[in-house]
Amino acid sequence: MRYKKALFTVVVFFVVNIVSFNSPNKSAYAVNDPGIMCSELGIVVQDGLSGDYKANEQHDFVINLNNYSGDKTKDHKVKSFESTHDLNVFSFCSSTWAWMDSTSGEVNTYCTEGDALTTGSVRYAYLYEKGFTDMLGFHKPICRLGSYDVVSGLSCEDIQVYQVRELPDPDNPGSTKNFFCYAPGCIDAVNHVHVSGKVFEDGSPYTNSISVRFVGAGGNDDFSVSTDSDGSFTSDHGSFGSNGSTDMTVEKLSGANFCKKNNIVVSASCSPESCLSDALPSGETTVDTPFDICAQITDSALRVKCNACQGADGDNIWTAFGCIPTKLESIIGSIITIGLMSSGGIALLMILISGFLLSISQGNPEQVGKARDLLVSAVVGLLFVIFSTTILQFIGHDILRIPGFGN
Repeated sequence: MRYKKALFTVVVFFVVNIVSFNSPNKSAYAVNDPGIMCSELGIVVQDGLSGDYKANEQHDFVINLNNYSGDKTKDHKVKSFESTHDLNVFSFCSSTWAWMDSTSGEVNTYCTEGDALTTGSVRYAYLYEKGFTDMLGFHKPICRLGSYDVVSGLSCEDIQVYQVRELPDPDNPGSTKNFFCYAPGCIDAVNHVHVSGKVFEDGSPYTNSISVRFVGAGGNDDFSVSTDSDGSFTSDHGSFGSNGSTDMTVEKLSGANFCKKNNIVVSASCSPESCLSDALPSGETTVDTPFDICAQITDSALRVKCNACQGADGDNIWTAFGCIPTKLESIIGSIITIGLMSSGGIALLMILISGFLLSISQGNPEQVGKARDLLVSAVVGLLFVIFSTTILQFIGHDILRIPGFGN
């Protein structure tokens, strides 16, 4: 009876957690649009939604609660997102908590708008009320205020990532010359990586120092560079030293983005034929190159693992399940390793079960016999697993000569 109660408690625990996990009000996992506009609650947005707002600048909101039927004594704040789904992700605008002015009935609050990667980025604004939380204590919005556009005054022109490599001269057999090799053509981990282009603010050349940042292959590299009177710049980031994938961002020293290039693939080495010697026209970011599965991965850490998996020898392939070997001997070796680990785990589990059965047998000869037989079977199986490597070595290599056995 005692075990039935324990089992029932465990089942109830998991059921409660599954139900709460799928609850639409649980913001710890995914908070969705509350499904109601603030205007339906008598809340009026007097300022903050009309017109275009500039990225990285202060955005003021004036919310009138005179006709709000809720608790007007509570502090309120505004948060903005680029989607109406999963409002627990990063917000591009999160204002301070502010109280309602008792005379005007207005709540005046502000935030600093996040980056707008493209002109005309739409933001969805939500109103939060202090103390209005879900079952875990996370604040959730009481209503949606509306949407507005955010424009970026920062822009780039003719941004190129390239290397200068000494390659065979097709016009003079037997000699070499320097070539400019541009991304998204092959970029290697040996030669220096350069970035060039122009930056603008509100349509005028930006003439202060900027930061050119790489994150990914070769680690994190943040390089400060000066710009000329026309906003042009050139930076030298040295060699990355390791292959993988990296993202490049051109930004103000304050952190505001001018532009970025994602998924720049860095290879251990590049063939002369893979050099893209002509820079792409401004605005173009792709070129006809062989399909690269790693370049399709948006997560930087996974892209690095993918490139390390495939490597230069092509013995492995990256899949949704991770790195899978393509050579027969590697596949056989992986299957044997997994089989041995699984068998050892099963044997250990059987030993634990036999010990449990023995502890609750209360001297019953039949129960003791079952526990003893299970323990003997588990020990015999474990011994077989321990010595299976020697057995497989003898059968697979010495008798059947199966690839993958031997050394």
